[in-house]
Amino acid sequence: MSEPYQEKHSVRTEFHKATGIPWRVTWYNALGDQDAPGDLPSEMGFGENGALVYAFWKKDGKFNRDNDLPTRIYYDENSGKPYHFRWEKDDLEHRDGDKPSTIG
Repeated sequence: MSEPYQEKHSVRTEFHKATGIPWRVTWYNALGDQDAPGDLPSEMGFGENGALVYAFWKKDGKFNRDNDLPTRIYYDENSGKPYHFRWEKDDLEHRDGDKPSTIG
């Protein structure tokens, strides 16, 4: 039987001093590297209004994501719409299939 994710991962939440709203949530693996269970983002940042402003995916501390999905997505704080995407492999900007590695 596999171990529950709580034994393999921990999460740290940092808060805006003025508002008490979370401004960053970061997942770590047992070795202390940024890494979240499944395909969850390993780090999410929030604006002072609580809106998501970025999501990053790292595995074992390096920017990596499977299935041709971006490793970094930035969101407009007011509309909530994503406006910038970046693909990376082992911390280097990269995308397979001669597709653009940065959009927006």
